[in-house]
Amino acid sequence: MSKKILVLFIATIMLASLALIQGSAKTTYYMGDVKIGIIVPSQAGVEKQTALKDYLQIKANQLNVGGTTANFLFEIRTPDGYDQDSYLADLDEFHINGVNFIIGDYWTYDAKYSIAYINAKGMLMVSPSCTGSNLACPNDNLYRMSPDDSFNSRAVEDMLKTSGVNEIIIIKNAQIGGDTFEPINTVPVVSVVSYWPIWSDPARLDMEFNYVLQRAESLASAEAQKGKSVALVLIGADTNALLSKAGSGSYPNLYNLNWYRFDYWSGIPADLAQEAAHVHLYTATQANPPNGDAVFNAMKSDYAAKMGRDPNELDLNDALTYDCAMVTARSILTAKSTTLQNVISVLPTVSGSYLGATGYCVLDANGDRANPYFNMIGFYVKDPTTNPSTVDLQVYGHCDYYLKKGTVWTTPP
Repeated sequence: MSKKILVLFIATIMLASLALIQGSAKTTYYMGDVKIGIIVPSQAGVEKQTALKDYLQIKANQLNVGGTTANFLFEIRTPDGYDQDSYLADLDEFHINGVNFIIGDYWTYDAKYSIAYINAKGMLMVSPSCTGSNLACPNDNLYRMSPDDSFNSRAVEDMLKTSGVNEIIIIKNAQIGGDTFEPINTVPVVSVVSYWPIWSDPARLDMEFNYVLQRAESLASAEAQKGKSVALVLIGADTNALLSKAGSGSYPNLYNLNWYRFDYWSGIPADLAQEAAHVHLYTATQANPPNGDAVFNAMKSDYAAKMGRDPNELDLNDALTYDCAMVTARSILTAKSTTLQNVISVLPTVSGSYLGATGYCVLDANGDRANPYFNMIGFYVKDPTTNPSTVDLQVYGHCDYYLKKGTVWTTPP
């Protein structure tokens, strides 16, 4: 083949390739710039959340749904999670700047103050982790990748009945109501011990916390003597403060069931040693289902490669945030629209058919996760005598709503 013919042949191939590319471009619908906001409490770690935001933008811009693409632009705000005014100010700034698709809120505490605003302004909020049952409402603009607390209660109820517990005594902070078991009817609450903490008076606080624990233990012991198998005390709000002030008392009939405060993927918080030394300590925590592990592990590896960060810094909340972002972006591309109602109309279908880092997320009529997977985690001090600050954990069972297998528990110690 002569040089002239070779050049002509190469040029022909290049032109054909260009034609193919141009033909492909003609069939692709490009939506242009699409803004997505992330609002996360500063308590979650600003540096890591900012890196995660950058990673989510990269991943969203790799999406091509049926030939539709967009230039997704992610923005982040990290207000104080206990300051609702700053949360609403950040939401307002997002809206003014044309950011109407929001990943957040992380806490029910904040979401319940935000929902009226997002509904009024025609914004969409997809939350990774707010779980309050009071947010389980149809026809609003809040969608949740986590189930509401009634699922947790059902998992806990099943664990209690399996363990022989048939009564509950609740300790709660009278100022803010404490936690409740909802909607458990088969494990009745037989007594409530309330306290009113005066945080400015440490000496009085010590006395009150010790009295409350001793009173609850006395009631629990009395119920046990009536042949009620085990009487269980659910310790509600301010658990850490209450137990850290409790001295070294022994409370053999007290249980602490704190759900969603602990993600065992990311390590054991040091403050659990104080609690585990005093009471039986459990948590019902949403976990990754079997069909999500591979995706989550791949996400962590990809995050490390792209961002140059430790993959193990990502925990369940980050996996949920990832799924929120991907479901939101995919819904926008599927709808070929940034109009709220168009996106909402496809979001449940997109979410339920998308295998994310936390498995498939089927949404119920309220727009909340309908198929959660829980682990019941128990904590104990390995060696109270020589190493009282070292806590270990055991997974006692799981509640699998994906496979509809019911709950499988092993006997707690």
